[in-house]
Amino acid sequence: MFENIKAKREQKIQEEQEKLNQQIQAERNRLASLSEKELLIEAIIELKKLKYNSRIISSQCDEIARRIVIWSN
Repeated sequence: MFENIKAKREQKIQEEQEKLNQQIQAERNRLASLSEKELLIEAIIELKKLKYNSRIISSQCDEIARRIVIWSN
């Protein structure tokens, strides 16, 4: 019974990995077709997204920390 569950889980993980590899290859092909200027623009936009998302995550962590302090008091 557990062997079937384990096999299904491993198959699902493998399928997800293959899907991710296909997405990465498609993105790589798309980026390879861009000019240098377009590629730099894409890189800057992605860096700005990362910076924005890290701020959101940081504020969420701060909020969780505040709640922990409140509940622990």
